[in-house]
Amino acid sequence: MKKKYLLFLFILMVFTGCQKILHTPVQPITSPVNTPVVTPPIKVEFTYTLFFNNNRKDPNMIDCTLVYPVTRKTNIMPTSEFIMNELIKGPTDAEKKEGYVTAIPKECQVNFVSISNGKVIVDFKPFHIAGSCATGAFTAEVKQTALRLPFAKEVQITIQGKSEEILQP
Repeated sequence: MKKKYLLFLFILMVFTGCQKILHTPVQPITSPVNTPVVTPPIKVEFTYTLFFNNNRKDPNMIDCTLVYPVTRKTNIMPTSEFIMNELIKGPTDAEKKEGYVTAIPKECQVNFVSISNGKVIVDFKPFHIAGSCATGAFTAEVKQTALRLPFAKEVQITIQGKSEEILQP
């Protein structure tokens, strides 16, 4: 009985074309050599936050240390130096229309920014700033912006490495 059944299956396979499928060699999948792979560009956006005074939100500037966040976007990874240099540039024209202003003098330049054990040191080249309100606003803008850097817990502002007797009103 088994032999008749197997013979029947064999004859069925021969007449239905299964033999051709069983004996057809498998074609390897080939890919063209040195064919450039075109990938769509990936748009990467990073955000960072700066802090400025705002004469619309605080029209009388009663408390010069009140600063307000501004979120910006960039297509490059923003380093701590990049962020502090953007702060020094001040508000964009669009931000100015919204009332944002800065107390940071135009001649102000960052020497370096370092972060160690949660402490951020922002060191500046010498510059001139006068008045307690301007000094307080400058300090608030720098400190609040620096506190948004990764791992930042405290901020120290220095000028040429010195922290004593700087930024006195």
